[in-house]
Amino acid sequence: MSKSVPYAALNIRIQNDTKKRLEAYAAAKGQSQGSIVEAALREYLDDSSQATLILRELGRLRRGVGRMERNLDVMDAGLAGFVQMWLAYNPPLPSEQKEAAQAMAAERFDQFITFIQHQIRQHKTFIAQVAEDNLLKNEDIRALLDMEGEGKA
Repeated sequence: MSKSVPYAALNIRIQNDTKKRLEAYAAAKGQSQGSIVEAALREYLDDSSQATLILRELGRLRRGVGRMERNLDVMDAGLAGFVQMWLAYNPPLPSEQKEAAQAMAAERFDQFITFIQHQIRQHKTFIAQVAEDNLLKNEDIRALLDMEGEGKA
């Protein structure tokens, strides 16, 4: 003997175009209009709708963007620090040395591009390499970012 599920009658009014859409959908799916309305109400009331799933995904994406922003801040601070140090410790070259220096710079830049291409092929990011090599600890990164935010770096 199977248990019967108790049902309650519900009389509602909906707009004519909604009713026509419901009839067409029910006919196409081969289901009763009542079962479709009940399923829709269950989904709406159980909060298991697509909107909830989309909001969860948006939360995940927001956290990912936050990590990307943090990584970009670290790279920004690192690049700014490098440029400041380079400018502070490398005086301008005399005119007679500029041509040789430019040729050497072009060669070194090509080596740099080759290195970057290799890193990208291996899916190694700068941030991952810094973490892997333990070059900077989280406290150091936070201090750099705080200094940059205060305009001290």
